[in-house]
Amino acid sequence: MNSTAKAADRNVQTQTAKIIPFRNAKLMLVSHEGQPFVPMKPVVEGMGLAWQAQHAKLSSGRFNSTITEIVIVAEDGKKREMTCLPLRKLTGWLMSIHPNKVRPELRDGIIAYQNECDDALWAYWNEGEAVNPRKARKTKALPNGLTEEQQDSIKALVKARAECLPKDKRAKATITCWSALKSKFGCSYKEISPEHFTDALSLVARIVLEGELLEAEAPRPLGQLEIDFTVAKWIASDPNGFRLASLSRDDRIGLPIRVVSSMDSKSPIYELLQMLEDAGYQIEACKLELMALKDHVDVMHGVMGNLQRALENTMQRSILWNCRTKRSAV
Repeated sequence: MNSTAKAADRNVQTQTAKIIPFRNAKLMLVSHEGQPFVPMKPVVEGMGLAWQAQHAKLSSGRFNSTITEIVIVAEDGKKREMTCLPLRKLTGWLMSIHPNKVRPELRDGIIAYQNECDDALWAYWNEGEAVNPRKARKTKALPNGLTEEQQDSIKALVKARAECLPKDKRAKATITCWSALKSKFGCSYKEISPEHFTDALSLVARIVLEGELLEAEAPRPLGQLEIDFTVAKWIASDPNGFRLASLSRDDRIGLPIRVVSSMDSKSPIYELLQMLEDAGYQIEACKLELMALKDHVDVMHGVMGNLQRALENTMQRSILWNCRTKRSAV
């Protein structure tokens, strides 16, 4: 699926991120279509990896059909559009990471995690089941229930959802979450079967809570926004993306295809739209159109490049004629 199709298929609703414990780290989580998703840029950059390379891998590899773009309210309170991966796919992505490319202090943990995944897959396919070695000591008196780590994740998500609400709504929201879990699974959250752990997280993430759907803050008047997008400032933000040429008596600015087609460049239009969105204006259609136009330019540039290379190869071809055999060869 190309980026234009992705843009058309994106979730335009704003989601609030929740933080849950994941192994020895903290993981940002959002709900989308009934299942938990992980915003990938904070994960990638937190591991010391280059986001651009990992984004290309997510967009073109086996995860392409599962990722989606979601507008998220981050911890700093600002809205950002982020590429998200289903939580159930995060393990597969972690298995694709080369340990030597992550931050040095994380390498041993990544290697141990990947080795454990290898052992679990081997046991699953050859012995019919894979047993978590920490399950026995984590589960206490509930042999078929969630581990303590999984219980902590659910508690953290319930707490995070409640804390996003006004204080007078939090107690009721907490009760609503726990009641929904018991109604769904017919037991306390500690007794939920481990294979339903992701389902439990998904349920808590998508429950509609009283006080959550408050009216959005009225957008600020445009006059109060600090809008400053001069050409000089644009060039300074990405000096290598421009070429300056003196034609006749005028100094003219040449805009290469990379600048007008790539979302990696400092796009003043995109920044302006982001400012408006942060101020409370609904401009999803404008962002969609911008991304579609940039994608079309990028695709056409690729087509023209391929055509140019094909023509160059054709012009360089020769026909050799063997006078003795009367045969030709290209």
